[in-house]
Amino acid sequence: MTKLIWSLMVLTLIGANTPVGLAQPKVESSTVFLHIVEGFGNPVYPTTVKIVNDAGDDVSPKIFEGVFRNLPYGEYELSVEATGFLTWKGKVYVDQARMRITVGLELGPAEGSVDRCRVSGELTGVGARPERGLWLRLLPLFGNEISEIDVMATGKFYSSGIPCGKYMVAVIGEQRIIKTVPLDLTKNTKPVSIQIGGK
Repeated sequence: MTKLIWSLMVLTLIGANTPVGLAQPKVESSTVFLHIVEGFGNPVYPTTVKIVNDAGDDVSPKIFEGVFRNLPYGEYELSVEATGFLTWKGKVYVDQARMRITVGLELGPAEGSVDRCRVSGELTGVGARPERGLWLRLLPLFGNEISEIDVMATGKFYSSGIPCGKYMVAVIGEQRIIKTVPLDLTKNTKPVSIQIGGK
């Protein structure tokens, strides 16, 4: 009995020290869905995305339609750029098989020169009476340069030097917003007519 136990111990030790092939460590990777939005939660595109691993390697070419595939677990430096927004930079930690990362961009001045436009037009309708002290606020959909325009007693308005682009125009009077209308401001924009109330 003692001899049998000793033989089993020897076999166990031999088996424990006999190489049966070198197992390669498994590299865990993730699929990362990148969601880039502005302050109201609307998606922003096009964007320039750059992601760098802790070794300094740029792995951003692996992105396709907002998805990083086969991204090894680890820590990364992420930067996101979009026209009309401030550049976002920060660290992201990839440690799950599937991840969703949301990046919120803040409005900011567009880089480089900005084309300037002029806007003119008239408020019409019974709600456009001059004693209400109406004025306009042009809220850019992209960028952060808000413009304000006084409305003359005749209901007409005019301003120049405003960055070209897409705006939401708010007609304001009596300390409240009376009406909002969209405006695509270009160098060829014709005078705008905004009706307030009935004719």
